[in-house]
Amino acid sequence: MLAVLNITFPIFALIALGHVMTRRGWFVPQEMSTLGHFTINVALPALIFNAMVSRPLAEVVNPGYLLTYALATVLTMALAGLALKIAGFRARRCTVGMLGVCCSNSGYMGYPILMLAYPDLAGTVLTMQVVIENFLSIPLGLMAVESTTPRVRAEPLRLLVQILGGVLRRPMVQAVILGLIVNLSGIHLPQAVGHMVSILAVSTSAVALFYIGGTLVGVPHERGDGLFVGLVVTVKLIAMPLIAFGLSAALPHLGVPAVATVLAVPLLISAAMPTMGIFPILAQDYGEGGVAAVTLLVATVVSFFTISALLALVHSPAL
Repeated sequence: MLAVLNITFPIFALIALGHVMTRRGWFVPQEMSTLGHFTINVALPALIFNAMVSRPLAEVVNPGYLLTYALATVLTMALAGLALKIAGFRARRCTVGMLGVCCSNSGYMGYPILMLAYPDLAGTVLTMQVVIENFLSIPLGLMAVESTTPRVRAEPLRLLVQILGGVLRRPMVQAVILGLIVNLSGIHLPQAVGHMVSILAVSTSAVALFYIGGTLVGVPHERGDGLFVGLVVTVKLIAMPLIAFGLSAALPHLGVPAVATVLAVPLLISAAMPTMGIFPILAQDYGEGGVAAVTLLVATVVSFFTISALLALVHSPAL
């Protein structure tokens, strides 16, 4: 158990530090926004680019991981939508719930945890998560929510093009593409450039975790959100890693490439991450920003216990 706490305590302590310092007024929400922009537009792209160019492509991209996680994402979204529909929520709220489970908080939380648990694989896993989440998970989630708006039903192809265009403008995606080009071309970066990229990459974890804590200050609460939040959090934190585990065991028997052995546990950890940090921002466009913010808060807090339990389980001598 001490080994698990050595991984989870620093992560959630930094989140708590960001929360306390922002609540006490030492930082303001606008400053948290700046930290978030630095992390997602500078530090994480540098980290991804560094991971792409520092090792052979075969070590960075594992087809089994990509396929298994992609299918787990689709099944998790379907489960969330079904559970919310059975619970009696309207179509818009059901699809917002699907958006809430479609994407893990891989950059702000997944990477820092993997850096402590599997430092040699953290960059590789993050790179594959960026590919899956930006080209499948988030577009699929947005398409689901947009499908409930009458203006989009007649032009689904145009919406898809708009979403993918937005994806290609994201610095993290551009870092994947640029890293792929450099990797395939065989170009070796000058040492000075490599050092600069490495320095930026190292800054990712602390800033990202501090940012999460700061953004959880002042989350609004609306009466009647409890059932929605509970269902979404349960599906994301418990059902998704279970689905990923089942698929990783079953798919190789169906002829699908297996997840590389060293990536099996990192895949489960990635699936067990709480809701993506930008969930409230995306949901705000559909009038659901308040409940999305509450969901993010609850998922982040509860994930301390679920992630600790998962790490204890996968590191159990009995396994």
